[in-house]
Formats: sequence, C-alpha cells, structure tokens
Amino acid sequence: GFRTGGPWPVLYHLHGGGESELQGGEGPLTKDGVNMLSAVKAHGLPAIVEGRAPPCVVVAPQCPKGAGGWGGEAALTALEALADTISEALNVDAERQYLTGLSMGGYGTWSWATHAPHRFAAIAPVCGGWGDAASRASAAPVASYRAAAPKM
Repeated sequence: GFRTGGPWPVLYHLHGGGESELQGGEGPLTKDGVNMLSAVKAHGLPAIVEGRAPPCVVVAPQCPKGAGGWGGEAALTALEALADTISEALNVDAERQYLTGLSMGGYGTWSWATHAPHRFAAIAPVCGGWGDAASRASAAPVASYRAAAPKM
C-alpha cells in the first residue's frame, strides 16, 4: 500500500460539472437520481486507473455540495485540507504532487494552483479557462489543453 514504501507521487484529478451536483442536484452527491461519486469514478483518471496499479496515489475528490465549483473558497479550503490529510496519512513525496482537471475541474486546476502555487510540481488543466491565473500559477510547469469544435 501507499503507507509503506515510497515516498509516493500524488495525482489529483478534479471532475467537471457533469459529475457535480451543481447542475440541479436533488440531494447530497446525487443528480437526476445518479450517485455523483459513481459518475466521478466513471470518468477521467478514475476510469483509466480502475483495475490497475498506477505508480502513484490518484485522488479524485467530489466537489463539495454548495461550493459553487472548484474555484470557490469553500472548495479550495476543502482541497487544501484533503491534500494535507493525504500527506500526513500516506508516505507522499511533497515534491511530486500533480494536478489536473477537466472543464469545471480545469478551472479548478487553475484556481487551486493559484491558491497554493508551491504545492504542485506541475499542472495540466483541460478545457478550463485561466484569466490571469497563468502568471500567478507559474511556480509549476503547465500543460494546458483546449480544443475548438472539429469542423464537419
């Protein structure tokens, strides 16, 4: 396990709005009768690493209910607390913490990296805008991905 050996790198993955209760949730962690934790697990990195043994700790948190997305103060506070807890509980390499996210999670990637610019070794937001965050998150290398709709 990750409590022994290591120290282990950590890869955080922030989900998009489609896996969030933000879009009409009817109760804690549900939307349209679907458990959103299941939706988080079914998309992005959790789906890729399912059944595999990646050489790192993969963390895919659920955006806190009522947080208004990953960029709000409530979400950033929860993410920092989560990262601190993981760092204390597991043998984590503080120099190898990475962050990525898709869409709403891409915005959250910029927000968290700006909020805690020295926490991450690198970030990779996917389809998330950045405004002036790129200059404030410059402590970490950035690979940012965005594509226009394909021409038909």
